[in-house]
Amino acid sequence: MADINSQVAFVDISTLDGECQRLVEIADRNGAPNSNLIRVLGHRPDILKGFFHIWKAAFEGGTIDHCLKELVRIKVADMFACGY
Repeated sequence: MADINSQVAFVDISTLDGECQRLVEIADRNGAPNSNLIRVLGHRPDILKGFFHIWKAAFEGGTIDHCLKELVRIKVADMFACGY
């Protein structure tokens, strides 16, 4: 099942290994990272897992307040007219 505007099909979640399925569920539950991106990355489970862990470290760790990180993310998306 792919978005009508997508050039790359989403991976059927049921075909992913248990860890990847868990990461998709976390993305869906939290609304981030973008679950559509996670479903596309499912074509390469190694990259999906790596991306997710880097994203988690960047957005949940570090010394900068999470609210500031979100404001920066929104500003950058706005600057580049990105819908995400």
